[in-house]
Amino acid sequence: MEPTLVPGDFVLVEPKAYENADPRPGEVVVAHHPYQNRLIVKRVSDVNTDGILLKGDNAQESTDGRSYGRVQKTTIMGRVACRLI
Repeated sequence: MEPTLVPGDFVLVEPKAYENADPRPGEVVVAHHPYQNRLIVKRVSDVNTDGILLKGDNAQESTDGRSYGRVQKTTIMGRVACRLI
């Protein structure tokens, strides 16, 4: 997510942000990686009936929806509310 986030940054997450709404393009979210047992921080690129496309801000270095496709809303843990430095 560089330059928005750099290794070592901490984020606060709103876990209930999407209980009654869908993620909107441009929002930064924390999600479960679809194939690995780890969390990822990505930006919502778009949302449609097939799932949510998540992309990293650093396209050349990011493993994101361009390689693993769309994710379901249930994959998303919450919206990033702020970065702590």
